[in-house]
Amino acid sequence: MKMMSIETKHIAQRTCIACRRKTEKHNLLRIVCDNTGNLTADSAQNMNGRGAYICNNMACLEKAIKTRAFERSLRRHLNTDAGPQLLNGLKNE
Repeated sequence: MKMMSIETKHIAQRTCIACRRKTEKHNLLRIVCDNTGNLTADSAQNMNGRGAYICNNMACLEKAIKTRAFERSLRRHLNTDAGPQLLNGLKNE
């Protein structure tokens, strides 16, 4: 006789592009690049296009901008002011 096991629901894991810490997807902020090369925060995590995940703190965001992690993970060249614009927008929220 087989024992029925209780299946646990799979929770998606993602890695922060700045600190490389793995955590659950809903704990990270998703950043998407639009067609013009600007970065947008995708809080609902449902925008079209390639996204990059980052911890929801300023230290990781500043590190990702400084090390050009957004360009590497999004596989695109970004506007030179895209990172600072995103940083200012998130500081004001």
